[in-house]
Amino acid sequence: AVLAHRLEPGGGALLCCAVRQIRTFVAFEEACTAQGLRYRWLQVEPGAEEQEGIGGRRNEYDKYEGGFLLMAVDRYSQPCYDWGLPDALLAGFSSRA
Repeated sequence: AVLAHRLEPGGGALLCCAVRQIRTFVAFEEACTAQGLRYRWLQVEPGAEEQEGIGGRRNEYDKYEGGFLLMAVDRYSQPCYDWGLPDALLAGFSSRA
C-alpha cells in the first residue's frame, strides 16, 4: 500500500531483500498486483564478504530459503522506463504475469 500511495506516475522502486521466508514475498507480489503495481524480480547472489556479514556468521546465510531478490516495482498503467540499470540486467528480471 505504501508503494502504491507514494510511487509517482512513471516512477519505479528497486528493492533488494533477503528472502528468509518465500511466502512473505509471494504475499508481497500478490499485494502489488492487487494495487495495480507490476512486480518483477531477479535472484541475486551476494559475494562471500556479504555472506559473512549476514547475521555475523556464514551459517546464518543458509537460513534464507529464497536467497536474495532484487525487485523492480512500478505501475502497470504508467510504467517506469528509466531504471538506471543496464538493459541486459533488466532483461533478466522475471514475473508471473
